[in-house]
Amino acid sequence: MALTIWLGAMIWLEILFMRARSIPAISFVEQPPTYSEAFNVQRFQASLSSFTVVWNYLAVVTFIFWVLFYVR
Repeated sequence: MALTIWLGAMIWLEILFMRARSIPAISFVEQPPTYSEAFNVQRFQASLSSFTVVWNYLAVVTFIFWVLFYVR
C-alpha cells in the first residue's frame, strides 16, 4: 500500500516537471507578463506547494511506521 502511494507521488512529481518545462521564463523578459502567463506560474507554484506538503507528510508517516515496526 505504501509503495503505491509513493509511486503516485513520483508520478505527480513527474507531471510537475513536465508542466515546469512549458512555463516561459517570464522573469527574464523586459515586458510584464500577460495575465495567462502569470496565472500559469501561480497555478504551478500552488501545485508545487501542495506537492511539498504531501511529500513531507509521507516522509513523516513513513518515519513513524519505521519506528513503530522496525526499531525495537
